[in-house]
Amino acid sequence: MSIKKLLAIFKRQRPAPAFREAWHSWDPHPWKHPWLTSRNLRKMRDYSHEFFEREIRKTVGMDSRKLKIGFCGNLANNLYLRARALRREGLDIDIFLHPDDKFVMGQPAWEEFDGILEGPATVEELDAAGVCLGKVPGVYARLPDEADTSLPLPFLRDYDKSHFLPYVEGPYRATLRALHGKDVLWGAQSTYLSYLANRPYVVSQTGGDIWLEAARDDMLGHLQRLAYANARVFVVSNPWSYAHARRYGFRNLIYLPMTLDQTQYRPGHGDSRQGWEARSGGNFFVLTTSRLDEKNKGSSLAIEGFAEFAKHCPGARLVAPSWGNDRELAEDALTKLGIADRMVWLPLSGKEKVRDYLRSADVFIDQFVLGYFGAAGLEAMATGLPVIGRTEVAQYEALCETGAPPILQAINAEEVAQALLGLQSNPAMRKQAGEISRKWFLENHGSDLWFPQYQALLNATAANHRVSWRRSPLNAPLGGEELEYHRAGLATAPPFPNYQW
Repeated sequence: MSIKKLLAIFKRQRPAPAFREAWHSWDPHPWKHPWLTSRNLRKMRDYSHEFFEREIRKTVGMDSRKLKIGFCGNLANNLYLRARALRREGLDIDIFLHPDDKFVMGQPAWEEFDGILEGPATVEELDAAGVCLGKVPGVYARLPDEADTSLPLPFLRDYDKSHFLPYVEGPYRATLRALHGKDVLWGAQSTYLSYLANRPYVVSQTGGDIWLEAARDDMLGHLQRLAYANARVFVVSNPWSYAHARRYGFRNLIYLPMTLDQTQYRPGHGDSRQGWEARSGGNFFVLTTSRLDEKNKGSSLAIEGFAEFAKHCPGARLVAPSWGNDRELAEDALTKLGIADRMVWLPLSGKEKVRDYLRSADVFIDQFVLGYFGAAGLEAMATGLPVIGRTEVAQYEALCETGAPPILQAINAEEVAQALLGLQSNPAMRKQAGEISRKWFLENHGSDLWFPQYQALLNATAANHRVSWRRSPLNAPLGGEELEYHRAGLATAPPFPNYQW
């Protein structure tokens, strides 16, 4: 028997993983990972361009509109945001929510909802209260449980039957059967469901799935890492995804920006402004739509910066959501700073309402901790608002199509106040900053621009076109600085499985 055949047999007979109630690895601040240099990120950008040139060439003549596509996992509507624009282009995409994700913000209907709620809620709580979000077609929240759990799942790999069958019991079985009936899958959040369905698939990440869950060394952690590693392509949009790839040993990463439907997220005049003026007596509105979260968002920095700015602008009002882990902390800060009467609190609002808020505001304040803009910042730029926040400028400059996003940088309250003063005192500059935001969004995250890449990726994956990662910059061996960084991160990890370090 040839060496090649022996190696193939060995790969099919992988040893059982040794599950441990411990961390596989840990990174307390992946945006600081030593691999995230401008040089490495430029290499990944160029490599991704070449990858999609090949994908588009090899799929000429293929029509993605003929594919049956399943998007699986939808934390904070992460996949539906992509799917909405693709559906507008005629793609047949069904959305499969994680069977246990009942939070309202993970429902596609939330993205279309024009109402408000008293606070965060589950779907069951809304049903009990008689609140109807409306319906989005092609969304499956929880397929009926299979009464006979002894029914075989013939498409499962033998390895997965042996090691991960407990993860497919109950409601997962019906979801897996439905996913297996698709031509191609895209997984995020519950990435392992796309892997276990044993169909061609790609993955992307939502945050905690790659940062925290994949860092576990128990069954869930092993399954998440296996799902990422075996995806035909791991699509990434944030620079820090490469930090996680180095920690886990992944090579299959390609840069493809997360897109928003640019016909839905667009500039305009919001109806909410008139109500804010009547309620507060203000005439200059600074908006943030992120939850109140000091650890991950830096909410107090936004409040302190606004308070300093408000001393010079009597008509200024801070408009913010009234929910989050640190609502009480925010209220205390507002009282101590003497600006409680300058606040306009927003209820938990459906995304159609949020888009109106964005069109009603003058300036947007994003987050200050992680160094990356999230969906909230992207939505603000798409709507044509000037944005203040903190980003890892050099990383974005190296990775993005037209350079770093035009976010006005601030690392302390004084800089937040200075940025606000500059924008408020110069309406022409504020208007120009908003136009630059919109232009950058269209050139870097616009749904029309990136449709050919999305279409080619789905076509090539459905056709099972092989990808060689031999030339990926991620193939470079770990350097001494990286090894020490990984060692130090694990040494300072919180007690397993606590994510709240």
